[in-house]
Amino acid sequence: MYCGTFNGVFLSIDGGRSWDVFGNTIPNSFVADMTIQEREKDLIAVTHGRGIYKIDLEPIYRYMKSASKGTQYLYTSDAMLPPRDASGAKPNLNNYENVYFNFYSEFDETMELQILSSDQDPIFSKNVDPIKGLNTYSWDFVIGPNEDKNPFLFNFWVLAKPGKYTIHLKGKNVDIESEFDILEAEK
Repeated sequence: MYCGTFNGVFLSIDGGRSWDVFGNTIPNSFVADMTIQEREKDLIAVTHGRGIYKIDLEPIYRYMKSASKGTQYLYTSDAMLPPRDASGAKPNLNNYENVYFNFYSEFDETMELQILSSDQDPIFSKNVDPIKGLNTYSWDFVIGPNEDKNPFLFNFWVLAKPGKYTIHLKGKNVDIESEFDILEAEK
């Protein structure tokens, strides 16, 4: 069940007995309207003065089918690197989507989010502070700065390469991981 309120969107996965804030991507503001696009499995929430938000419901559907109380569930969206410009020399960073990691947590605790290469070497790490309930973390494929002494503006950041990766989320009460692929951009 979903409920738009004066203070954001709330979610109940137990038929309305308890409610959690719906993720960490929608601001706490008045929700004027909501609709579910069933084919795309998206929730559209329209806020007063804070914008329109599209939320992928697939992680919730998968969590509800597979998990029981207290289980953490991790879902990864499709991951595709940004397309190259017409010259093929530089990535077009204006119109690509990040990869999204969605997880449901029963705990409010700081966790370490790590992206591991296929060799299980960490290429990215960050501490995250999830809320109790559904959480979304967005990663822009950046694994670090370019160490070249004179990097071009478009090469300032080093992006992950296409391949197999693992996201690992670890906290005091949580230790979950999921594999995902990063694909080359479609031409």
